[in-house]
Amino acid sequence: MPNTNMTTTVAYIMDQCRLTTKLQNYFGQGGSTNEPGLSVCTRTNQRLLTRRMPWKFNVGLLQGPPWDWGGNFIVTQQGMQDVKFAGATLFSLLNSTAGAASLPAGGVSIDLNQNIYVQNGVVRQRYGPVSPINNQAGGVVVTGSTVTVQTIDPHPFQSGNIGQTTLYITGVVNPIFNSIFTYNQLTQTSLWTNGYQLIGIPDNFHLQLAALAGQTDGLVSGAPGIFNFGWLQSAFLTDINSVSFPQPVKAVQAVHRIAPNYTVTGDPVPSICALIDYNNGVIKFRLSEPLSTYALQFNLTYQQRAPKFGTPQDVLLWPDDYVFAFQELALWDAFRNAYGISSEEATLQMNVAMLALQNVMEAEDRETNTQALTPDITLMGGY
Repeated sequence: MPNTNMTTTVAYIMDQCRLTTKLQNYFGQGGSTNEPGLSVCTRTNQRLLTRRMPWKFNVGLLQGPPWDWGGNFIVTQQGMQDVKFAGATLFSLLNSTAGAASLPAGGVSIDLNQNIYVQNGVVRQRYGPVSPINNQAGGVVVTGSTVTVQTIDPHPFQSGNIGQTTLYITGVVNPIFNSIFTYNQLTQTSLWTNGYQLIGIPDNFHLQLAALAGQTDGLVSGAPGIFNFGWLQSAFLTDINSVSFPQPVKAVQAVHRIAPNYTVTGDPVPSICALIDYNNGVIKFRLSEPLSTYALQFNLTYQQRAPKFGTPQDVLLWPDDYVFAFQELALWDAFRNAYGISSEEATLQMNVAMLALQNVMEAEDRETNTQALTPDITLMGGY
C-alpha cells in the first residue's frame, strides 16, 4: 500500500510533460484558460479511477461503528427494497421500542443539510435560499425545544410510536445531533446512547423529537450528501439490534443492478446495488428484496469518482508514491496534443504508460490471499 500523501498538483504534472515535449506550453493554448493542461490531467485521473480496480487509497466508507465512527450507514425498514440515502439515518431498535412486536421499527434516511450543492464533483456551500428535497430548511431543524427531522423516503413510524419509541440519529453534519455507540469489552456488551423521545408525527416525511442538551432554537443541520460516489466495492450487514459486542456481522454481495423482487421465504444471502446517483448528494440503493420487521444495518465501501480539475494548483486524487504512472499516462495524452494521435511518439508513449499502470496495479495487489472461500449457499441448490 502506498504512502497516501497526495500533494502533486496539475501544474507539476504538466511541467514534467513540457520538459519531455520540447517545452510545449500546456496552459492558455487556443485562447482557452489553463488548457489543454487541465483536461489532460482530468482525463488521466478519470482513466485511472474508472478502472475496475479497488484502489486502497481511494476508498470511501458508508459504515457504522466500530469499523468507522462517522456513522454514515443505512438501516432498513420493513417492506422497502429501495433506499434513498444521503449519509445520515434516523432509526429505532427493537430493544428500544415498548411493545416492539406491534410497533413499527427500523430506519429512514435524513434529508440534506442546508445550502449544500455540488459543482464539478466538489461539495460547496451555496449562500442563498435553497431547500432540500422535501422543502424544510434542512434535514434537522430545532424550533424551541423540538427537533424536527425531515426524511428523504417516507418513515415507518405511526401514532402508536409517540411516547413509546426511542429514536437515534447518526451521520448528521453537526455532531451535537448524533447519537453515540458505546461498548464494553469486559462485559462484551454494546449500547446506543443519546436517543430521542418521539413526541409528534406531522406527516410521513417529518418526525418531531424532544431536543437534547445543547440543541438550541434555530439550529439547522442534516445529511452531508454523497458527492464522490464512483462504484460500489463491497458491503456487509450488522445486527444493529444486538446488545452484544461485537455485534453479529455478515458479508453481502455488492452487485451492479437488481430487479424488483419479493419472496415469502426471504433471501438468505442478501445483495445490494447502487441503483441511481441523483447527482445532488442522494443515491438510491436497492436491496435484493425487502427485508422483514427486524431492521439491519448495511455498511458500504465504495470507490470515489475522479474530480474535474479547475486550476493548475489543484491536487491530484492520486498518491505521491504512484505519481510516476500518472505522469506517464498524462504524457501519452500530452503527446497526442503536441504531435497528433497517430504519431510515433504517442504510440510509443502509450506502451510505456500501460507498463507503468500495470506496475501500480500489481503494487496494489501484492498481498497473498490465504483466506479460504466457501459458498454461503450449497452448490447443489436449495438452502
